[in-house]
Amino acid sequence: MPKPLYGGNKNRSKRGNDSGPLRGDDVGSSSGEWLTFSRDTAVSEEEKFDATLEALMEAVAALDPARYDAPSGTREAVAGAFVEAATTRADLDCEASWVELLQEVVEEDASIPLGCDDEEDSVDGARRVIGALLKLRVLCRRPPAAPPLVPGDEVLAVLAEDGAWHQGVIEPPDAGSAPTLASASGSAARGTTVLVRFVEWGNVQRTAAREVTRLASAVDDDDDDADAGGGGGRARQGECEMCGRGTRLTYHHLVPKETHHRYLGKYLPQGLADEVPTAEPTRIFLNSHGALLCRPCHTTVHRFAPNGVLAARFHTIERLLAPEPLQRWAKYAAKSLKR
Repeated sequence: MPKPLYGGNKNRSKRGNDSGPLRGDDVGSSSGEWLTFSRDTAVSEEEKFDATLEALMEAVAALDPARYDAPSGTREAVAGAFVEAATTRADLDCEASWVELLQEVVEEDASIPLGCDDEEDSVDGARRVIGALLKLRVLCRRPPAAPPLVPGDEVLAVLAEDGAWHQGVIEPPDAGSAPTLASASGSAARGTTVLVRFVEWGNVQRTAAREVTRLASAVDDDDDDADAGGGGGRARQGECEMCGRGTRLTYHHLVPKETHHRYLGKYLPQGLADEVPTAEPTRIFLNSHGALLCRPCHTTVHRFAPNGVLAARFHTIERLLAPEPLQRWAKYAAKSLKR
């Protein structure tokens, strides 16, 4: 699920690179690893279907043209299954997840080889399809856009009185609100403000949209695990391992839980065993290998790169603190966010 970005600031460029937080455009250009289904409204669903057919013809048909051109409508069935999955699945956010989808739809369901019997050839074949889909604008290298908040959504929001994140619910725009605060459908406008009722006290506050995130988005990586270091999702006070602030902490799986199925009982992300001698592809290790981060830092990490990339490249706290955009965010959070 997409992770909203806290602390955005349109005037950041006027204040220098170290004075503002990580922004959406920084995320896309710095990580360069996002791969999502295009939401380009200029490309219709029919055009996406046709482009998928073209990509499959270019990259797959040459491998087994007899099967792919079978009169049973194999091409259309494969393209249709791919587009349907691409528009309905929320876990397609990086190359690894798209390779898995193509292997499932093309090889397993349609029995069309993406390569020879060798797994490496299969992956290369899937990457050729991905390259063609990028050229045809069916896929794009951008984080997915978060849907707008609507009344009734359960959220975490910053309470002005203490600068901390608390559970709340989005309220309908009041009668005196300016029209720009909500769309015609009642959705809260992104980048402006929304009304939040805080559950614990019942008070209502007008809050900047950048300081609000869906509760489901906020807790999907730190729900309770019996073996998770730091108490799993149970909130605790301490020092954030990213920005160093003393505040309430959440548990970040350095190999995100969404990717565990790729490693359990098989292997570990490249380099992890060398850097963590006790590492092993077991549920106990993967659940307990984590870092304690404050909520803004935790969400910024997930916005920086998709889970598959976090698992493959940022699976230790040292690796996570190495990218310049995350270093810049940590400096901003340490200086500008309340404790």
